Amino acid sequence: MLSSPSGKLQSGVSTYNTEMTDRKPISVVRTGEKYVTEDSKQTDTKEEEEQTCSTCDTPTLQELEELLHSAPRSCHHADEVWPNLFLGDMFMSHDKFGLWQLGITHVLNASHGKLCCKGNDDFYGTTVKYYGVPANDLPTFDLSPFFYPAAEFIHLALLSGGIADVF
Repeated sequence: MLSSPSGKLQSGVSTYNTEMTDRKPISVVRTGEKYVTEDSKQTDTKEEEEQTCSTCDTPTLQELEELLHSAPRSCHHADEVWPNLFLGDMFMSHDKFGLWQLGITHVLNASHGKLCCKGNDDFYGTTVKYYGVPANDLPTFDLSPFFYPAAEFIHLALLSGGIADVF
């Protein structure tokens, strides 16, 4: 059973609430180890159209900046950006009670480098799995080698029914 953002249990189908966007939701149905979306069930003609026009739905940099600056600001230390996936700040990541209240089972520290690192397995104990990306929070630091391991940690957390906090 999966839990939706509204708290309702669903059997094998997870639909994310898209009330803040004008795009239609994509229902993801788990079939064995393969994920199938409603969009992928459409005809090959649509796939061919998308391949010939790969930038049709891609927003421009200016559109992205306008969206970023027009979006409502969050006043929370953690926000659910996907079902069971929270994007938080360092304050939330060190608030054990707050993590417990949200049901967080996995914490990913995206800046577990030498300059600023307070999280580790000992801090969270046995109830929360911790993954620290050995990165420094600097604009010049190349974070790209850590994308796949971090994505795998999040993926495994969500597959196991866990709730992840990334900060």
